Amino acid sequence: MLWQGDATKPAVPAPRVGDEAELLMAAQKGDAQAAHRLGRLYAQRGDRGAARHWWECAAGAGNVDSAYNLGLWHEKHGTLDEALGWYERAAAAGDEEAAVNLATLLQEQRGDPGRARFWYERAAASGNRVAARRLALICEDAGEPAAAREWHRQAAAGGTAASAHDLGFLAYS
Repeated sequence: MLWQGDATKPAVPAPRVGDEAELLMAAQKGDAQAAHRLGRLYAQRGDRGAARHWWECAAGAGNVDSAYNLGLWHEKHGTLDEALGWYERAAAAGDEEAAVNLATLLQEQRGDPGRARFWYERAAASGNRVAARRLALICEDAGEPAAAREWHRQAAAGGTAASAHDLGFLAYS
């Protein structure tokens, strides 16, 4: 599982062996970044309960990456309602991956295409090609071919081959 901040060039430095004591002291003093990193450290070790605790502390102090991670955590180990809440918190703060995950759960688990579309649109407007593709498919189902073409165009421009194919197909319909 890829936790937020585990990208090729992480915005948050990955915790290292020996960092735990320093991170723990800083997190206990209210340092949200330290709490987030401590959560990652515990997640890497497989201690889900401790990871969750520190991500909750960090997210409570406004750390968006921890809110996203809690969405992932609850999607896998918790409840759908909690996952939706954490994803929405991160998405509202501008996390496009959280917006895509939120929209997907809303559409596939809750059957709420209206709210799903809202979050897909936010993520797609930020350049997220997965959101653009899913939004294009929603527009196709809704009988909105012009909008579907535009979203497929954006997804295809980002490298989504399936949208390039669908765009060609829509040109003939």
